[in-house]
Amino acid sequence: MRAWATAWERKDMNGYFGAYVPGFRGNDGSASEWQAGRRLRILGKNRISLELSGITVELMPGNVARASFRQDYSADQLRASGQKVLELVRRDGRWLIRKESVS
Repeated sequence: MRAWATAWERKDMNGYFGAYVPGFRGNDGSASEWQAGRRLRILGKNRISLELSGITVELMPGNVARASFRQDYSADQLRASGQKVLELVRRDGRWLIRKESVS
């Protein structure tokens, strides 16, 4: 999760997208639409800062984990805070995001 957040802050799109399962679609239709939307939103910012706190991880059957944490995001003039939940799956020795939600 920290590598994902660091890639996001650095606008390292390969590292950011590499934290997700192949074909991840988010809520934007197809995987390519999701990636195009994220690319525009991330690369369009001058500066991005993320702070993750209160991280809890619950291991579930089938090489699955659920991570929940508070995410404090700021970019340019925008500031947002909220609870985020990532559902991760272990593939080829790496934990990859397969689902995310914000409350």
